[in-house]
Amino acid sequence: MLAVSACLFALPEMSAQQLAQPVTQSILYLTQDSLLHGVSTKGYWVFRSDSAGNYSLSRLLSDTISGNNAAWRKLTSPEQLTRISSEWSGSGWFRLSVEIDSTLFNETISLTLTHRNAAEVYVDGRRVAVQGKVGFLARDEVESAALDVPVPLYLSAQRQHCILVHYSNHTYLRLSKRYGSNLLKPGSAAAFESDVRNVQGDIARSLRQRTVRTIVTMIPLGILLFVAFLYAVFYIFIRRDRTNLYLALFSIFSATLCFSLLYRYQSSATREILVWNEIATVCEIAALTLAFMAMLYWVVYERTPRRWWYVWIPAVVAMIITRFVIPFEKWNYVLIALIALGFIDMVSIMAIALRKKIEDAAIIAIGNVVFLASSSIYVFIHIQGLQYILWLFALATYCCFLSTPVTMAFYIARRFARVNERLSEQLEYVQRLSHQALEQEKEKQSLIEYQKQELEGLVDVRTKELQEKNQLLADQTQAIQFSNMELLRKNVEVAAEREKSDELLLNILPAPIAERLKAGEQTIADKLHDVTVLFADIAGFTRFASTISPENLVALLDKVFSEFDRLVEKHGAEKIKTIGDAYMAVGGLSHHAFNHVEFMARLAIEMQVEVNRLSQELGIIGLSVRIGLHSGEAVAGIIGTKKLNYDLWGDTVNTASRMEAHGEAGKVHCTEHVFLRLRHKFLFAERGEIRVKGKGLMHTYFLEKEFDEESEALLHRAQMLVKE
Repeated sequence: MLAVSACLFALPEMSAQQLAQPVTQSILYLTQDSLLHGVSTKGYWVFRSDSAGNYSLSRLLSDTISGNNAAWRKLTSPEQLTRISSEWSGSGWFRLSVEIDSTLFNETISLTLTHRNAAEVYVDGRRVAVQGKVGFLARDEVESAALDVPVPLYLSAQRQHCILVHYSNHTYLRLSKRYGSNLLKPGSAAAFESDVRNVQGDIARSLRQRTVRTIVTMIPLGILLFVAFLYAVFYIFIRRDRTNLYLALFSIFSATLCFSLLYRYQSSATREILVWNEIATVCEIAALTLAFMAMLYWVVYERTPRRWWYVWIPAVVAMIITRFVIPFEKWNYVLIALIALGFIDMVSIMAIALRKKIEDAAIIAIGNVVFLASSSIYVFIHIQGLQYILWLFALATYCCFLSTPVTMAFYIARRFARVNERLSEQLEYVQRLSHQALEQEKEKQSLIEYQKQELEGLVDVRTKELQEKNQLLADQTQAIQFSNMELLRKNVEVAAEREKSDELLLNILPAPIAERLKAGEQTIADKLHDVTVLFADIAGFTRFASTISPENLVALLDKVFSEFDRLVEKHGAEKIKTIGDAYMAVGGLSHHAFNHVEFMARLAIEMQVEVNRLSQELGIIGLSVRIGLHSGEAVAGIIGTKKLNYDLWGDTVNTASRMEAHGEAGKVHCTEHVFLRLRHKFLFAERGEIRVKGKGLMHTYFLEKEFDEESEALLHRAQMLVKE
């Protein structure tokens, strides 16, 4: 028999006139074979009220022997006490007449009782079990939970036997007035349930059901707590993705709900404690519902839309309110309606996910369908009272509580794998570009060497021709020598002018660009897939300009920018231009190393150090620079045909300029993209979100210094601990 605390169907109502009619008691006939499958006692009980305590055991037995049933009332089940208002006041006697065949003479059978009140069991006048203390008044009663408890009954060698149950439920009546009958329904029935079974089989069945229920519930409880801990750790390290936060909350609320259900069906606590457990259960269902939907919304929308606020919060509030105002057996259909609403919303969310082409959305859809379907089956099991089908109960429990965390674990693992694949592809692409740049440089060197050899050969030919002409034209030797001297002087001047022009061109343009111009290219425009742009600006330059002479101001700028030029050349970067007191450099052009972000970070730090040194050396108080860094794509090319200018354009350049403009004096202001690429080698200070012109809110950081060996060791140790 199911525990009365899990009953979800009300018994058919009977009028007070029908209950008040005295009837002849039916006799329950028992055989050895019928006990193997259990015999229900519904329809065989009769009762009489004993609120004043004026009926003795001997008087009740004498009525049974004499067949005096005038004072007894027939019940379909003891649960019908909840329908008796005039006869029942909290204490009474129940009688069950049993007839057995000869195979049960001098045998022990099992009467299974389920209640949360107080009862005394008598067989043929002998008291065989006491559960709590039966009281004629509420203050005398001591309740005791008997949840599917087998009571052994010894049957002597006679055919007819009388089973009496002295029962009281004053505590239930008192709590019903305080909390209302709707809330008390689960786990707090007014009467008891019973059936008759084979004693060995009944004890084994009761132990098996309790053990299986405990194991079935504790396994997902432990898994959910472990999963909640893992997702919480993931959220601590990846704050931008709230999917892990909502999954951790969903797992925690699922674990608490799992524990509450186990506590309801297995605990022998008083009913007042179970009332609070019931309230907690409703709140846990509401909380995990909100966490579940928020998780789906975040996966698809990366935010919490208005539908979560205007649909789901009112829905769960209505679910909580209806738990207190409608009977429990009808409230289960409210849960099914909530599950149906979730299924409809999930279908629309998955349609949007397919339209957005979100990767691995099918994994989430399968997990959610399994969760909603198993939740419906889980509720249906409780509505129909099918918990005794242990395999179905276990399957529904595991699917209901573990489907979403498990499928989301697959989804997150798959997403991490895709990210790693993309990073590997990008690394291979950068290496391929570096190899191509090296090959091009080798080709240029070989071409220069070839041209040098041709020029040397041409000079040799010319020299021979001159020597022959000298021999043939002896009379013109002096004139030819003079002409040769003039020719050599002009060649030297041409070479000197060429060197000057080349040096001037290299000062204006990067070496590869200059070579391309000399090779005859007319229009140069390159798309740079990954460069790091640096902007530096002297803080308070207007104040300096108004306090010192123009000559000193220009000398100061020359010192600062000369040092910047030296540092740019040292770190393999490329100076682009200076505008007033602003200095622009770039790292990561096709002729530089692929780890240009690190070089530019070290360049920015050394710029700050060099400016501080110049400030102390020149005695200028307050001399400092603001530096902005950002990495990304850009377009580079040559502007104009006169006074050529090599420049960069694009969002990366604008963002780096914004970082410098919104920075602080004496600090290096970086975007979050630079922080993610350098966080394992450099120390940053988080600035937080700032509003940037043309960009909106951006999360930015201040670059402080590069990790030393001790800092790297500490970081490596922290990473190993996190992995463990």
